[in-house]
Amino acid sequence: MAVTEPRTAPRGSPINLLCRIVGHGANRQRARHDMEDYWAPCRRCGTMLVRATTGWRAPTMVEVEKHAANLAQIARGPEGMRME
Repeated sequence: MAVTEPRTAPRGSPINLLCRIVGHGANRQRARHDMEDYWAPCRRCGTMLVRATTGWRAPTMVEVEKHAANLAQIARGPEGMRME
């Protein structure tokens, strides 16, 4: 599994503007679980979204850092995963 960083569309792009007006829409077919949360890219601009109880939303910086750590742990394989 490739480790990807959350991204946003370039400022001022038409796609980013549409997401600003109507909001992001998660691509549920590309949603993945990172041992903690579900993550999916926006269908229009590619911004990574996290699933919350109220719906899909942009993640906080803390969530982005946790997501990166979880992906690194997954990439190490079963021996890198700790059981709690």
